[in-house]
Amino acid sequence: MKRFLAVLAATTGLMLLTPECSAKADSLGINKDCDNHPVSEYGMTSITALSQYQAESKKITDAMISFCNKGKSMGDMGFEAASDKSKTESRKWADANLSGQSDEQRALRDAAAHLLYYAMLNGFSGFDYPKAPEQRDAPPATTFSPYETCNVISSSAAEYSISQLPPNVKVSLPEWKQIKNEFEMVCLTGVMNGNSRTPVDNKLIAGLNDIARDVFYRAYQIGSKHPQYKSQKTNNRQSGAKSNAGADDLSPGANNVKQTKTEDSVNAEKQRNINHEAQEFQSSLRNAFAQRIGNTERFREKKCSVNIWFSQNGDILSIKEESGDTELCSVILRAATGMKFKPMSNEVYKIFRNTPVDFSF
Repeated sequence: MKRFLAVLAATTGLMLLTPECSAKADSLGINKDCDNHPVSEYGMTSITALSQYQAESKKITDAMISFCNKGKSMGDMGFEAASDKSKTESRKWADANLSGQSDEQRALRDAAAHLLYYAMLNGFSGFDYPKAPEQRDAPPATTFSPYETCNVISSSAAEYSISQLPPNVKVSLPEWKQIKNEFEMVCLTGVMNGNSRTPVDNKLIAGLNDIARDVFYRAYQIGSKHPQYKSQKTNNRQSGAKSNAGADDLSPGANNVKQTKTEDSVNAEKQRNINHEAQEFQSSLRNAFAQRIGNTERFREKKCSVNIWFSQNGDILSIKEESGDTELCSVILRAATGMKFKPMSNEVYKIFRNTPVDFSF
């Protein structure tokens, strides 16, 4: 028996998702802090300003947390399906739980439905929506403004993407906004990775189409040109370290250098562990299919490409034939039935969540 080679072109959930799979899976927002931030600060401000909010505050807040956590289970649905589900369920909840026909009550009901929609999508995507309205005046060139940057880039990408369709294909405004939002998710990842000086993940890039790949690189380049963004928490910690420095410290820069080296060492060790876990998963995937297929001599020089969706617990949620020899693909699809692998860490799950696999013998 010849051992086959499975060439894994690993991707992440950040690729433009399709709504074709229907099984449940952890979403990109698996680490979203739904209990404390189901929606953005701007979103909370928009509803707390309403006069009717205080009487219903706990009910609405609990619902936003619940909707946000529910969004985490929609990782395999694709953006369009997730958006439709969020819109339907948020309106249904608001109509059922916030009664009254006065102008104030209707305004509260509409605002709650709006925020519940975003809460569920935040759980799905890991982002923090809704965004504040864009400023009329363009921000200074020196300002690090990822949302403003990605609004422009994603709009341009959406227009270009639509221009590639056949002339007889018409795209509605909601469809255009959906396409733009998907490019915006890719852009935000790129601009933040660039600003944090995170090396480009080639496996992530391999999972993007040509337009999305260009969006990522453009955003990454813009982010890398700005000084690294530091949170208020980081600034406070650094200020505290300076204020506590002793008078006997003869080399104030030494501790910073030592701390940087320690952090670099920890990060390098973490990356090695991730790489090791990823290699182990790739090996276990290859071996599992080899054992189930058995004698592969009849498939000599034949190929099959499939797309596999995994849950973080290691279950194969779905497998779809992409191209290749019909008989070989049929055998591979049957072999995947009931397969179970070890649970994956968050980092490795981002790599193997939605994985194209090429089988050849």
